[in-house]
Parts: sequence; C-alpha cells; structure tokens
Amino acid sequence: MSMLLSENKLSVLLEEIAQQKLPPIAQWDPPLSGHSQMEIKRDGSWWHQGGEIHKLSLIKLFSHILRKEGDKYFLVTPVEKQEITVEDAPFVVTAMQTYQAGSSLPPIIAFTINTGEQFILDKKHPLEIKSGVPYAVVREQLTARLDTSVYYECVAMAQAEEKGANTQWWLYSGEYRALLGDENN
Repeated sequence: MSMLLSENKLSVLLEEIAQQKLPPIAQWDPPLSGHSQMEIKRDGSWWHQGGEIHKLSLIKLFSHILRKEGDKYFLVTPVEKQEITVEDAPFVVTAMQTYQAGSSLPPIIAFTINTGEQFILDKKHPLEIKSGVPYAVVREQLTARLDTSVYYECVAMAQAEEKGANTQWWLYSGEYRALLGDENN
C-alpha cells in the first residue's frame, strides 16, 4: 500500500510533470513507410524483430514518439511514420503514490508507468474499466493497463456509495472520481 505523502511532495511532483517535454508529434504528418517490426507486449515490454529491447532510454525515446490513430499505433518522426503492434495497451501502471491535497479533499493519486513517466489520476487522465480490466489515459489516446497489484491498491482505497438497490465503488483522486464497479444488494 502506498504511503500518504505531503502537499510539499505533491508540489514537487506537479512541477516535475510540468517539466516533462514531449515532441510535437500531433503536428507531424509524414507518409506511412511500413511496419517498424516492433511490438509492445501486454506486460509492457518492447520487442524488435523478435528480440526484447532492454535499454530503458531507448524505450523512453520510442514511447515519446508513439501515437494512436484509430485502432492502430505508430512511431512518428517529422519525416516518417511506421506502424507498431500493441498487444493490449502501450503502457503498464507499475506503481501508485497518494499525496495529501488539503484537509477537505481526498488524497491525489499519482501513477507511474513502466517507462518511469508519472501522471495524476484526474479528468485529463481518467481511469476506466473495460471488460473487467482497468486502464488509465496517460496522454492523448495512449493508455496504460493497471498492474494487478496497483489495481488492488485502488480497490482498497475505494469508497462504497449506495445508489438505489446498488452499491457503487468509487475511487477518488482529489476532486476526480472513477467508478471501479457496482453490485446489486
């Protein structure tokens, strides 16, 4: 279970997130030049021509030029665009931290993905359950599947709310809330 961190630590995290710079891939529209022979497996590992890429700095580089168009994923530079196969989601949430947001608000939840990038669970980065699997939006249309242990941390923080004959389980992150599930009473 993650430890509740102070507002000061939250300020530091928010500053670090603000400093994260990504290339302007939304502005680039190069021609498609084929398939990259790369694949992102369900566990978040990156592969090229059947061999796993182990160098994290290379994975981070590729992750920063990753774009989703419709149901397909591409690595995009100013001069070329190559398709990449993604088994499930391109990222995996591997860790969660909670930060005190003030005395009247629930703690703010920060997720860390397998590339080390962090983001706050909020309206811009919502959490949703698809076919029983939890995903959070990292950026643009790119999502991360929550690792089972992280999801269990979320479930432990969920608050039950009665709605008619149902009990709904909500996860709060500051002013944002996400429905984790409901059950009939």
